[in-house]
Amino acid sequence: MRTLKLFLAIIFAVSIATAWELRTIHGQGLDHATSLVITITSDNYSNINTFWDGANQLRDYLIAAAPFNTFSDRIIINALGRTGNNFGSVAGGHVVSGTNVNNVRSTINNHTSNGTNVFLLLNNSTMYGGVAHNQNLGPNSGLLAIANHPGQGNWRGLMLHEMGHVWGDLHDEYDGPWCPQNTAANQSTDGNSNTNKWRHWIGIDGVGIFPLTGAWGQGCGLVSGQSWFRPHQSCRMRDNVSDPFCRVCQASITRVSANVMGQPFWGGNQSGTSVNIPAGRTHIMFAEFHAMPNLASITIPASVTTIGDFAFLACPNLRTINIDATTPPAINNTTFHGLTRANIVVNVPAGTRQAYINAGWTDFDIPGDDPSSINGTKKSGKHYGIIFAVNPVSEQAEINVILPNNDRAVETNVVIYDMVGNVVFEEKATNRTPVCRVIWDLRNPAGRFVANGTYLVVVEAKNINGRIYRYSARLGVKR
Repeated sequence: MRTLKLFLAIIFAVSIATAWELRTIHGQGLDHATSLVITITSDNYSNINTFWDGANQLRDYLIAAAPFNTFSDRIIINALGRTGNNFGSVAGGHVVSGTNVNNVRSTINNHTSNGTNVFLLLNNSTMYGGVAHNQNLGPNSGLLAIANHPGQGNWRGLMLHEMGHVWGDLHDEYDGPWCPQNTAANQSTDGNSNTNKWRHWIGIDGVGIFPLTGAWGQGCGLVSGQSWFRPHQSCRMRDNVSDPFCRVCQASITRVSANVMGQPFWGGNQSGTSVNIPAGRTHIMFAEFHAMPNLASITIPASVTTIGDFAFLACPNLRTINIDATTPPAINNTTFHGLTRANIVVNVPAGTRQAYINAGWTDFDIPGDDPSSINGTKKSGKHYGIIFAVNPVSEQAEINVILPNNDRAVETNVVIYDMVGNVVFEEKATNRTPVCRVIWDLRNPAGRFVANGTYLVVVEAKNINGRIYRYSARLGVKR
């Protein structure tokens, strides 16, 4: 009899639920419209403190894991907890079964007002198991990841694996018999390293083209015997959920997350040639501009403080970066991976060139302040500014003015000073050709030939949008 009473008490404790309680456990005060909102809810907990502990553990694990750690300041994590069997989940075998997916979504939506993007469910069980519901099952359904907690093994890593399915456009990378998808970011039938969709990442941190083996295609309506490939041998989407997401998977998760945060993610844009990042942005995200073959120039506002890993991977035509920040944005050795820095002109505010070099912006073509320049003009670079046909000169000086990034000047003013500051030559031009060419016959305004020596050439050029470029260069006269 006592045994029966104890059994009934346990059943009663599990089945009679307490009221729902909502806690924001990360990202308090963030703007929901520009954040990734994740809500974790509970099933089959008799002690609600066990759920709160699990939710906090999952939070800490998630915001420390790449790529979430790169935008953790834009993530809101809620925990919605209640004791009892709330959604019908039953732990059995490898997966969690019986969950009413529609009910999970509607319950979270009814108790949160901030538009949850990612729905996570912790099922109280000691068995190892997880499942992803990423198909459209009707209103308020799908996009749900479930993991048993406390489970066996790394249940937190398993939850991130399931999140990869529902949030990152990712499929399993372990061998069959599952149904692969060419639409997934991490599966492909293309084994050619020149055309495969993750070709830009090959050779980086273990990324390659590796075969998926097993009974692929059976019952999937796919071509029998079709070869399938994955990008990594040790990715979280494969067998060991303790492994990090590979770079291909990280880029896909970042892309999806950026979209809901209202932050443009340009990676893979085949036609973009020039980008102006709006003021107010503080970070350039991981791989944000990767695989943009036609990107030639980018303007970065003063608000940007960091530029992420592989931000400009596979941007072979990037030639000009305009930065308004007097404090150099933080970069690392992967930010411009694979690019020849000497081919890129980095225009920075006057007086900051050395600060940029000290902050790791080395080997770029950074115009610096000329100690003898006038009105804060900048030195010319290798491929822009003032280019002399010959220097020094003996009969006449041919002065070519070239603006960066193939920009064209509508007004160009050329002034030449001697070393005591006297104007010896001045000419204004209004041509709109890519190269403004000015000829000086080495005479001063009085018509007399100038003496041998060094002269300072200062150019002010304005483009069609009103932007003004100022450059200076030294010219020698020697007869």
